Amino acid sequence: MFLAMGLPLIAQADAAAVRLDAVWMLAGVLAVAGWLARRRLPPGMGPSLIVTAVSGAALVTGLAGTAETVGRAWLGHILTALAIGWYVLGRAVRQWPVKPGRRPAADRRELWQQVLLQAAVVCGLFAAANAVAFPAHAPTHPSGAVIDLLLLLLLAAAWSLDDGPYARYALLGVLGCLVASWVPGRWLETHHTVITLAMVVVAAAGLLAVLATVLAHWTYRRRVWIEDPRRLMDPPARHTGLYRLVIAGCGLVGLGGVLLPTAGLTPLALVLSALTCLTVGHRRRSDGMGELGIVLLALGIVTAGSAWVLPGWGGALLGCVLAGVYLLWLARFWEQQLLEGRPWTTAGRLIPVARRLGCAAAPACFGLAVGAALSAEAATGQTVWRPAVAAVLCLLLASMLTRDATMHGSIAAAVGACLAAVAAVVPTQRVLVELAHVNVSAVTLVAMMGLLVAVRTAAQAAPERCRATFAGFSGAAVPAVAFLALVVGGADSQTVLAAGVAGAAVILTVVAEYAHRRTAVGGSPSEPSRS
Repeated sequence: MFLAMGLPLIAQADAAAVRLDAVWMLAGVLAVAGWLARRRLPPGMGPSLIVTAVSGAALVTGLAGTAETVGRAWLGHILTALAIGWYVLGRAVRQWPVKPGRRPAADRRELWQQVLLQAAVVCGLFAAANAVAFPAHAPTHPSGAVIDLLLLLLLAAAWSLDDGPYARYALLGVLGCLVASWVPGRWLETHHTVITLAMVVVAAAGLLAVLATVLAHWTYRRRVWIEDPRRLMDPPARHTGLYRLVIAGCGLVGLGGVLLPTAGLTPLALVLSALTCLTVGHRRRSDGMGELGIVLLALGIVTAGSAWVLPGWGGALLGCVLAGVYLLWLARFWEQQLLEGRPWTTAGRLIPVARRLGCAAAPACFGLAVGAALSAEAATGQTVWRPAVAAVLCLLLASMLTRDATMHGSIAAAVGACLAAVAAVVPTQRVLVELAHVNVSAVTLVAMMGLLVAVRTAAQAAPERCRATFAGFSGAAVPAVAFLALVVGGADSQTVLAAGVAGAAVILTVVAEYAHRRTAVGGSPSEPSRS
C-alpha cells in the first residue's frame, strides 16, 4: 500500500542533480521483485511494492531539477494524476476474469483492487494538502491548485457513487478544501467579525428553538398525564418546517467553520450546532441528523486546536487527532448501549458513525501533517509541548485503530492506523529538534514508524485483508521509500539507518505472517485444532 511516499522524498528531490536513471532502475527492480514474489510474500506486499516504486519514481522525476515554486505546482499535478490513475486501475481490476471455482484468483483480484484504491486515497490526500498549502509558496499561481482540487472533487464524486460513507466524507473534505482555497482572504479579513457573530447567533438561535419544542412537548405530556393519560401514546409534533430551517442554519455554521477555523468563537458555534443536530436526530429518530451532529462536533474540536491552541497547520493537526481519539473512545463507551449486539438507544445507533469518523480522522491528520511539512510554518518557534502532545496522540490514535481493525475487521481502520503513524512523523521531528537538538530526517522517522506498526501488529490475529494492509505498509511501502531515498539523497548516515530499520520491518512482517499461517493451520497453541 502506498502510504509514506511524500514526506521523505520531497526534501530529497529538491536537489538539481538527481540520477533519474538510477531511480527508475531501482523502481523497476522493486516492481519486478514485487511481481515475481507476489505469491510468496505475505498478502499485500507484492502489489504495494509495485505501486510504491512506480509512484515514488514518478514523484522524483517530476520534482528533480525544478525550482521550489514550480516543484510545488508539479507535485500537485503529479499526485492528482496518480490518484486518478490508481483509481481507474482499481475499478478496472473488477473486470478481471475469474474462472468458476478459482477462489484464490478472486482473492487476488480483490487484493489488487484494495491496494490500488488505497493508493488513490493517499495520493488524493497528499494532493489536496499541497493544493491548500500551495498559495503560501506561489501566490501568483493559485489556479493550478484550484484545478487539482476540482479534479479531486470529481474523483471523490465518482467514488461516492458506488461506495459508502467514507466516500461522502472524502467528498465533503475536498469540497471544504476547495471552498477554503477559493474564497478571497481579504474578504474574510474584512468581514471576519460579522461572520463570526452571525455564526454564534444562528447556532444559539437554532439550539434555543429546538429546546423550545422539547419544553413544549414536555409541558404537553405533563398536562395530558393529568387530564387524559390515554393520549400519552400519541406521537409528538414533528415541527418539520422548523427543523429543516434549523438544520440549514447548522450547515451554514459548518461552512463558516471551514472558512474561519481560527476565529475564537468558531468552536463554540460549531458545538452549539452539533448539540442542535443531535437533539433533532434524537427526537426524529434520524441517524442522518445524528451523523451531521457528530461531524459538526468533530469539526468544532478541530477548530478549537486552531483557534485556542495554535493557529495554522499545527493547531489543526492537534485538534484533528484529538477529535479522532475522542470519537473512537466515544464509540467504545457507547457500546454499553447495545443489548445483545443491537442498539436500543440513540447513542447505540450512533456507534458506527462515531467509529467511522474516528477512522476518517486519521487521513485528515495525514493531510494536515503533509500541509505542515510543506509550509514554512513547521519551522517557526513554538513551545515543545504542543507538537509533543500531537505526536503522542497520533500514536495513540494509530494504536486504537489497530485494535479496531483487529476486532472488527475494518480495512478503513487498518489504513487509518498506518496514516496516523505517518502523521506522527512531523511533530516527532519537531520535538527531537527542540528537545534533543537532533535533526532526524523524515525518511528515518517513517522507517521507524513502519517498524513500530510491524511490532504492534505482529501478534495480532487480524483478518487477512487487514493484515495485508499492515504488511503492505511496513513490509513494502516503507522499505521502498527508504531505498528510493537512499538512491536520491546518497548513502549518508540517515538514509543508511532508514534502510536498515526498514529491512528489520520487512523481516518482522514476513516472520509474523509465517507464524500466523502456522497457527491458523495447526490451531491455537493453547487449544488443539478441531476438525
